[in-house]
Amino acid sequence: MSKTRPRAFDSGRAQVGVLYAKALLAAATSAGTAEATVSELEAFVHEVVEKLPDLEATLGSLRIPPEHKLKILEHALKGRMSPLLLNTFKVMAEHGRLDSLREMAKAARKQLNESQGRTEATLRTAAPVSDAMQQQVKARLKKMLGKEIDLKTEIRPEILGGIVVRVGDTLYDGSVAHRLAMMKVEALNDTIAALRAAPDRFSQV
Repeated sequence: MSKTRPRAFDSGRAQVGVLYAKALLAAATSAGTAEATVSELEAFVHEVVEKLPDLEATLGSLRIPPEHKLKILEHALKGRMSPLLLNTFKVMAEHGRLDSLREMAKAARKQLNESQGRTEATLRTAAPVSDAMQQQVKARLKKMLGKEIDLKTEIRPEILGGIVVRVGDTLYDGSVAHRLAMMKVEALNDTIAALRAAPDRFSQV
């Protein structure tokens, strides 16, 4: 089973992703399919690009001629993907920018949310949570931020329990791992304070 390969942030890919996302969203909005098109793009990235790293490497490689990539797209996706999204991929292939699919998906969702007065939030938990729990988190965030919430979920066993919510650059950390870390910090601070309060006890010979 192929594993997702982590990628370092690349400002060039990010910028390209924003530009293609803007063009795609404009065309999809005109066609009345903005939400469907962005969801389709996200699904392709999550279900294909991230799970088939060899395919991602092939599509993003500058060593492989654009015409070869076009044949791959036509053979694999024609009839299985909306013509609008497929044509966008073909344009990207011709310009050697299929390495920016992940960035385009992220930018497209962000742009769509902004246009609809929504904000994206990520709920991280150690194990899957119920729909009811997700709705509670969305309702709380909506009340706090005054916006509709596009909530995504991530499973992170390392947080042990509790929840972590990220909204933009703001992190609300209510995880067990965070609480344990804070307890360690507090214990260390208490020890240092005690040492400072009674230095003579440790300087006696």
